[in-house]
Amino acid sequence: MPITRVHHPLHFDYVKDLWFIEQAQYEINIYGTDESDNLKVSSFRNMREKGIQEFERNATLKYLRNRWLYLKRNYKNWVTLKQLVGECYNEVTGTFDLTKPEWVEILEVLPEVKRFKHDVLRHRNK
Repeated sequence: MPITRVHHPLHFDYVKDLWFIEQAQYEINIYGTDESDNLKVSSFRNMREKGIQEFERNATLKYLRNRWLYLKRNYKNWVTLKQLVGECYNEVTGTFDLTKPEWVEILEVLPEVKRFKHDVLRHRNK
């Protein structure tokens, strides 16, 4: 009896992002990264198979790679902002305690960190 594949797409949310980050860490620890510091194609294939088993949802390798790049970019932006503001970062709440003029000044230089003005970086400890 042949195994049939589920063709419903995988949509990421808070829980699936955590699963994705943990799987990516596992793949990096076992197989490492490619020369551009990204996950290897074989790692994306492994994660795709695990995602099908875990969530009964399918995802293309391109979709997984784009999600990886999105999460990686957000984390790098958050680290840059955290280093830039220093003591204005609140470890307990995970927010940045900056005044409006400070935000305006930072957003002129780093417009991509705007999301952290009203939101926290989820799974920042992973």
